[in-house]
Amino acid sequence: MLVGSIQISGSQISELQAKEISQSLVEHHVPSLTLRKCRAKDKSYRTIMKGIGKTKALIQLNLNLGLVSSKNRAYLLSDALLINRSLTCLFLHGSKLGDKGTMIVCEALARHPQIVSVDLGNCGMTDNSIQYVVKLLRNNGAKPGLRELTLSANSEVTSVGWLQFSMGLSAECHLQALYLDYNHISPDAEGGLAVALAGAPSLNTLDLEATDITDKFADLLLHLFDNHKTALQHVELKRNKICKENMRHIKNYLADKVEEVQQYSDSSATSDPIENNDFQLTPIQDANDTGIGTQTEDVGEPDVALGSDSSPREGLLPRRGRSQRKLPLPRKARSPWRESKDDAYGSNSDSSDGDDEESDAQRSRRSSEGSFIETMNNYFNSSQTVYSNMYLQSEQERKENNGEVFVLGSEDAIKHW
Repeated sequence: MLVGSIQISGSQISELQAKEISQSLVEHHVPSLTLRKCRAKDKSYRTIMKGIGKTKALIQLNLNLGLVSSKNRAYLLSDALLINRSLTCLFLHGSKLGDKGTMIVCEALARHPQIVSVDLGNCGMTDNSIQYVVKLLRNNGAKPGLRELTLSANSEVTSVGWLQFSMGLSAECHLQALYLDYNHISPDAEGGLAVALAGAPSLNTLDLEATDITDKFADLLLHLFDNHKTALQHVELKRNKICKENMRHIKNYLADKVEEVQQYSDSSATSDPIENNDFQLTPIQDANDTGIGTQTEDVGEPDVALGSDSSPREGLLPRRGRSQRKLPLPRKARSPWRESKDDAYGSNSDSSDGDDEESDAQRSRRSSEGSFIETMNNYFNSSQTVYSNMYLQSEQERKENNGEVFVLGSEDAIKHW
């Protein structure tokens, strides 16, 4: 009995080997089976197909380069696929399927509930096979639809077949990777393919190496980049009739897109100010100020618009989350619901009486506020706890207390202060 992934390449599979492989499959010990460029008698092939149909553990099946070599073997593979419910990836690159074999296999795959990756490259397909391949792209609820498809080196497919494929690509398709390299895509078909890309918003990787596409496709691709939303990050266009300038523009766009995605990923991982211990309080503003003390990105309306009509317990601290990241706002920058520090404290240079000296009361007040803020910052950084119920007393209460500013929080915070 064989346990684990099985990989055999370039060998003749004996009947004994076929029985061992089948037994291991039936006992659910093989998640991946690779029989690349192998040969087997019909009896041995049938034994392996029975094991593939009964297994509940097989996820990836690689039969590239020759094992599925006739219509009869395509039927045996189809019968196994109709019974199997665990397979997600099937690779048949270089198999002699033709239109009839492609139709047999694709009809079985269209009814499989888990298949997401298929390789039908160099399988002798023509325009008649495309309609069966297109059926695999759709997500109909009973199956997820393909995420990765390889149709490389099917050179007998004409512009009609590629236009039919483009229609399927733009209609409810969830493909993330598409490999069409070493096919002949005519000028008529390349326009349809470029238009279809706008209807495939999840497509991330596109391989069009040596497909005879021209600057017409490159211009349409650049138009897509400039005017439509697309997830494309990797596009292979080598060995085509595209000028160097268009290649340079496409390459620059893709490089910027990859960098943008990477920056977004990095910022998402470090955007929580509380988890990253970078929460800071800023000096509390005076009685005439209605802003809050922490610089955050303006992402729309705040929880509560602070002012004379707002509740004193709401809106002082930003909500915890990705959208509220600390930003290095300019010193005099204003958001719609926040005042700058200069406006909150006033500017000595704009004093109406021309007196540059601060009163003793003002200096005392500034010193008291600065000491309070330093104490509170140390407290929050050490405990990593934010008391969301902190609030300012109303303007009338502050006047009654001779302009002193109080911040109320939990009992522990008050004791620490």
